[in-house]
Order: sequence, then C-alpha cells, then structure tokens
Amino acid sequence: MVLIAFSANLLAQENRQLITGKVFNDSVLVSSIHIINKNTKQGTISNHKGIFKIPVKINDTLQLSGIQFNAQMVIIRKNHIENKAIRIFLSLKTNELEEIEIKQNPLSGNIVSDLKNVKIESKIAYGVLDFSDIDFKPDIIGDDGDSGKPPDASKLTNPHIPIGLTLATISLGKPFKKKTPPVQVLIRKEFGDDFFIKNLSIPLIHIDFFLNHCKNKGLTKLYAINKKLEFTDAMIKESKSYLKKINNED
Repeated sequence: MVLIAFSANLLAQENRQLITGKVFNDSVLVSSIHIINKNTKQGTISNHKGIFKIPVKINDTLQLSGIQFNAQMVIIRKNHIENKAIRIFLSLKTNELEEIEIKQNPLSGNIVSDLKNVKIESKIAYGVLDFSDIDFKPDIIGDDGDSGKPPDASKLTNPHIPIGLTLATISLGKPFKKKTPPVQVLIRKEFGDDFFIKNLSIPLIHIDFFLNHCKNKGLTKLYAINKKLEFTDAMIKESKSYLKKINNED
C-alpha cells in the first residue's frame, strides 16, 4: 500500500509543470510570503525579489499568506501553464486594536502581576499556525539574482578611468557600512507585539527578554537563514518553557 501511494504521488508530480510566480502589493514586490499548493501539500516562500517557483497543473489551488497581508487563494488556469508564469497581488491587513475591559481585580501597580490577571481572548483559531502537514522544500524557491558576485577588479586598471579618481577611490578605502540591527529587533518588528502577547501569552515587558532567551537557545538562526515557519514553530514551543520559568521566579 505504501508503494502504491508513493507511486501515485510521484505520478501526480510528474504531470505538473514548474511555473515562476511574482508576488506584489500594489506595484511593490513582496518577500517572505508563504505559498502552498493545496492539492500536493507542497510549499515554498517568495525570495527577496518577490519571486517563487512551484510545480502546478490546471485547477490546482495556491494559498498565499503573510504576517502583514490578507490570505489569498489562486486557482491555476491554462494561461498560467502556457506562460509558465503567474503574477499575484496581495492586500495589506488592517489591524484594529481590540478593546479590553477589566471587570475584576483592580490594578495593583505591579505591571507583571497586573498583566497576568488580564485575560485577552484571541480571535485566531486554534491550529492556524500549525504547518506540520506542509512539505516545504528549499530547492523549490526561485532566485534569479546573483547577489554574491565579486567586484570587477579590472576597473582599477582601466585606462579610460581618470587616474585621479582611481587613486582617490583607493585612498578612501572601504565604504562605510550601515550597522545591522540585532536580530531580536528585526524579529519583533516583523511579527509585532500582538503576536507575542496574544499567541504566545508573553507579557509586553517580557518580549525582549523572551527574544534574548530564543537567541541564547540558537533559535534565531532559523530566522536569519529565512526558515521563518520553522522559527515560528520553535518560538511557540519555547514560549511554554519560558512562561513556566518566569512563573516559578515570581
């Protein structure tokens, strides 16, 4: 039975063609969007240019989602297969702050204690962040750029370049590089405070401490290499042990 199921799955993949997609918001290409073929359970992520590649056939359904964008379903049509390309436009989410009414336990002035006594009901359905059944393969992700190309050293000896400019360039040395913010800052900015408070139950004043905890555990390496789904899953699991730790300290 296992061999038959494997053969059927392999045949289904062979009947599909690899197409290249581009994800836009208005006229801007969007990176880090999760794309899943719901018919094959195969998934990929748009690269820094908003480009992705995934095998499909006519009538397959692609599901696109991102933290800041409304989820969207796209059905593959004949013209997508013929052109081997698809363009998809996403709309930004409109985030509205939820009202919180405190009926019991008046504030004591201790922020940590008061936050524990405030109950916030999440509107996110259980299991939305469960991607355990999705097959994300890094070799499907497309990238037609060459960002690691070395500089052209011949320009230093090109006779058509004024020698004064060449000497000035050499004397100035390497250009100043803008300092990259710590990875914890980038993660908090991308996910937003509501994600940590509502989905992980991390108090607001503990978000930075929790992210430092994740960095010490080596979890932020997943975010740094663009494995954001794996990183999200790891944070969800690690938040439980972190909450136990701070509760014991109190």
